[in-house]
Amino acid sequence: MQWARGFGVIHNRQSPRCQPGHTIQDLTDGFGADVVIVAVGLPQTCQQAFYARDVAGTVVLVGVPTGLTLEMPLIDFFSHGEALKFLWYADCMPKRDFSTLISLYRRPLGRFVTEHIGLGLPDAYPV
Repeated sequence: MQWARGFGVIHNRQSPRCQPGHTIQDLTDGFGADVVIVAVGLPQTCQQAFYARDVAGTVVLVGVPTGLTLEMPLIDFFSHGEALKFLWYADCMPKRDFSTLISLYRRPLGRFVTEHIGLGLPDAYPV
């Protein structure tokens, strides 16, 4: 988990062991997350992410889940505000962008981090 903290992670919960939506609502005083990123592509994970976000928040679905169906009440999309954004290859053009992304990946991360800004969060919520 120390590795994740280096990227700014302040909370970590494993969804099979908890209800992520409830945990995130608790951590945010009932508001929910501004952005929830789903990279698993399972219907239940997408649904958990939808209910874990703030009313004005966004769920970003990364990847292409094939052959899966997400069943949710349509009224929830209206009553919970804007909701979903889909990313196909991170909204890039693979033929044009993959070589650049690979070269960036090979660079040490330290060159990209120019400043650390504290969030002023209490230590009551350990990772």
